[in-house]
Amino acid sequence: MRGGSIASSLVCLLGDERHGRVPTVTGEDRTLRMPSGAAIHARFWGIPSLPDGSAPRALVLLVHGYGHYMDGFFDRLASELCALGLACAGVDLPGHGLSDGDRGLVVPIVECAEAALRVRQEAYLDLPSGLPCIFYGESLGGAVATMAATLAPADCQALCLMWPLMGVPAPPNTVTHVFLSVLAALCPGLVVRAAVEAGDYSFADPKKREDTKTDPHRYAGGMRAGSAARMLAAGELMLAAAKSIRCPVFAVHSATDIITSAARSREWVRSLAVTDKQHVLVDAGAHNLWWEPSDLRSKLLATIGAWMRERADLARSAKPSERAAGLGNRKAVPAEEQEVSWPAGSGAFDPVEVAPKASAGGVPVAAPPAAVRRVGRPA
Repeated sequence: MRGGSIASSLVCLLGDERHGRVPTVTGEDRTLRMPSGAAIHARFWGIPSLPDGSAPRALVLLVHGYGHYMDGFFDRLASELCALGLACAGVDLPGHGLSDGDRGLVVPIVECAEAALRVRQEAYLDLPSGLPCIFYGESLGGAVATMAATLAPADCQALCLMWPLMGVPAPPNTVTHVFLSVLAALCPGLVVRAAVEAGDYSFADPKKREDTKTDPHRYAGGMRAGSAARMLAAGELMLAAAKSIRCPVFAVHSATDIITSAARSREWVRSLAVTDKQHVLVDAGAHNLWWEPSDLRSKLLATIGAWMRERADLARSAKPSERAAGLGNRKAVPAEEQEVSWPAGSGAFDPVEVAPKASAGGVPVAAPPAAVRRVGRPA
């Protein structure tokens, strides 16, 4: 099926919340425990079977960006991926959403990756052990997904990175960086920068920008010293991680992103030793390209959907020894196709509403859709 046909069929099938339609897949929320005892929130879609009763062809492990969580947008994305035969599992990183931790404090990237892998482990309690797994990360989540792929290479058959944090466009000087690192070690929770409406820089869609300001589970406070230091250090961590990547990689970035560096993400993809790799540079747009006009969103969905399906099928047909060695060289993407550029989107926005708000004990909370079940499982 062609990419455009996939996107068109999904639009007809799923619609969007703006026009009163909801995702067709019931998300299942679970509270999991890390070895430390800390609780992390996870959400699952299409597990153990897809809505039509069929078995998934792969699992997609979803990791969100800084300040965000598994919100209504991920319900929609997961529903669209389920329609392509891909089950999904998502994690609220420590300090984010419904997971334990200091709000807005990014724990070390390795700990974030371990939380994501804990969710993957839980998902496979209800899935065949040999089912391929694709790690998907946005922004900070891109760095987390990459780190997870290096910690557990046999568990990741493909890596899909959306505007990943491989560096920032305007890094601080050495003195500032060292000072921030010391401050982070002494007072990680200290706010070192006043609250900035990151949504104004992250999303082109004005409706989404307003939604982020009223969502009580999204962190919109000041930048903490620990978060700043760890996200700045992510670039160096990712350069080291590149040497260990053995799976296919697909990355997307906006050339005008002012939050994460498009140049660094392209350089990172170039540095990979695998032949199955591609970097897409969109010539204009905000940080999060899912919230660009709908024609770009449809193209993005069709492209990553087709890419995931093909890599899942390659993994399913691979021998155990081939999987163990990594599948990054099983398919050779021509050199001229490893770096491509797309025009920016045009036309109308296609926004997704966040979950409806409710009040519990006078404290505003985001009420999950009625179809969502909360299930607590022992660690």
